[in-house]
Amino acid sequence: MSEFRKIKPISWNEEVGAKGKDPDKIKHYPDFHIDLSHLPEAKDWEIGKEYTVALKLKMGSMNIRNEKEGRGTGSAGFDIVGIKVEENNNPNPGKKRGKRYA
Repeated sequence: MSEFRKIKPISWNEEVGAKGKDPDKIKHYPDFHIDLSHLPEAKDWEIGKEYTVALKLKMGSMNIRNEKEGRGTGSAGFDIVGIKVEENNNPNPGKKRGKRYA
């Protein structure tokens, strides 16, 4: 698999116009949610750890806005049509989780 492109977080203040917050302390990364029936391996993963998952996507939409400053911003919508979990995703090999995570 090729190298990952680094994602630069957007400060919460820039994104939602929040006032009175230190923009260096509140960062927002793009996020992703999926039902565990599609990614059952996540039941054994730990919050705060990083895991590698490859997605096969089908583009369904595109939204581009031009800002007054001349910057183009926007978003794209995708359907997930395939998923692959990298084999080296266990940060604690041999460690078993309690029944709560079964």
